Amino acid sequence: MADGVVCIEEVEECGHDEDWVDEPVDLQCFECPICSMVARNAVSHDCGNSLFCSGCWNKCLASRDSCPTCNQQASISSAAPAHVDRRRIINLKIRCPNRCSEEFPLCEKEAHLQECPQRLVPCSECDEVVRANELAEHKEGCRGRLSPCKLCGEMVFESEMAAHFGGGEHYQQVGELLDLVSSLQKELHDAKIELNSLRDQGRDRPKRWRK
Repeated sequence: MADGVVCIEEVEECGHDEDWVDEPVDLQCFECPICSMVARNAVSHDCGNSLFCSGCWNKCLASRDSCPTCNQQASISSAAPAHVDRRRIINLKIRCPNRCSEEFPLCEKEAHLQECPQRLVPCSECDEVVRANELAEHKEGCRGRLSPCKLCGEMVFESEMAAHFGGGEHYQQVGELLDLVSSLQKELHDAKIELNSLRDQGRDRPKRWRK
């Protein structure tokens, strides 16, 4: 931080703290000397020595009457929006803070975060927070999900299924056997439909059953 600059604690609306694609040396011209970050809603004083975050400037000038870089007399109203620099800043490229490998202009950050596959979202079944691109897989095994008991059909939370089923070390094996029975029943049902269809066509047996 430059000599003579007032250090502001708990600055409101301080600068942009991003993972910039551009090299730090290329960002120095946009750096707010109060918070040492790229200026947010950049403003400039008449001296033109630096850009400031509007929040940093307002906070600083609330407790002093001079510019923090040139020490010329100043007030909150003596800084004006730096429109050209603001446009340049919002078009600087950043990397996604969720580490999804995407790069985009700063002005597109909020829109990207709404759709980012790496954003954190709550599971509607258990309220656990997971990555958006992992939510479907999480829900498959979510312990807060309601599933029908394979014996009685009652809807039970996955986390309580073993206890509902009666507990015991063979719960998983029995579940797999019930799945197998269900699969065989479906195959038998499909075979009956095929047989009835062939009978309607005047043939009693499928070709694969004939010798």
